Amino acid sequence: MNTKIEAQGLAMNLNYINIKQVSEVQDLPLLFSHFFDNRQPGQIFYTDRERNQTIMVIRSALSIQGKSNQFTIKALTSLGQSLLPIIAKRLDIFAELKLEAKMITGTFPEITYPAVLDQRVLQNPIRLLLSQCFFEIEEIKQFFSGGILGLFAYDLIDTLEQLPKPQIDLLQEPDYLFYLPEEFILQDEQGMFSYLLSGEFSNPKPLEGTFSLENLKSELSFSEFARKVEQLKQHIEAGDIFQAVVGRFLQAKCQGNPYSVFLNLLRTTCAPYCYFITDEQGAMFGVSPEIAVRVEQK
Repeated sequence: MNTKIEAQGLAMNLNYINIKQVSEVQDLPLLFSHFFDNRQPGQIFYTDRERNQTIMVIRSALSIQGKSNQFTIKALTSLGQSLLPIIAKRLDIFAELKLEAKMITGTFPEITYPAVLDQRVLQNPIRLLLSQCFFEIEEIKQFFSGGILGLFAYDLIDTLEQLPKPQIDLLQEPDYLFYLPEEFILQDEQGMFSYLLSGEFSNPKPLEGTFSLENLKSELSFSEFARKVEQLKQHIEAGDIFQAVVGRFLQAKCQGNPYSVFLNLLRTTCAPYCYFITDEQGAMFGVSPEIAVRVEQK
């Protein structure tokens, strides 16, 4: 199966090769640990337990990330490096670009704020960026048909609404981080299939390493946290707001294998939605009892 991508005379056929059905595996998180490499960005585990759907990305071709109107697209494999000139041609009408051997950096025009929300969404530069990096393979009939996977930060709302900027960026993380999978495994009601993986699966190897935290700190004491809760309760009673979430930022020095923490999290929660994704700085993971948005059809 293949799809053809092209832009201004440049073209490339993307082929998903060596497609095979895999014997059912009961413990998918443990299977993913067989492939997990803490030093390799672009590895993703996502599961929807309500629908019995799981995707495990073993290797990604590209990373796509940005903050405000700045963005970077990095090649993580030779395939990703081959895609960069095509993506650069697709994007050059939207942004100022610099194409290097293994990277595209760019700047979108300053974001404007038309009055109508629909216009803000359609003109959003991040929407344009991701649409040009999306390569769908129609022949994959499972719930994921190729494309990009990743995360949006809450701060992305700044591209749609004019909001006060925070004085301190504690995490220094991008507003969005996406990957174009190159090797992945899908499991749903149709079965379990591997894409771009050669060879047979062996028994999952034991997960090596442990994980530890040192000097766990919070920017709020418990009394300060309780005081903020009481203030918000007063605003709710006054009718100023109808709901709010009070968060505490916890910070600690971490050592070890973050995937071991994720495995323990899966073992101790029944939350239906779970994700794990690596980047160059480390890993991000979490579980949730609900999903914010689901698109059933285009």
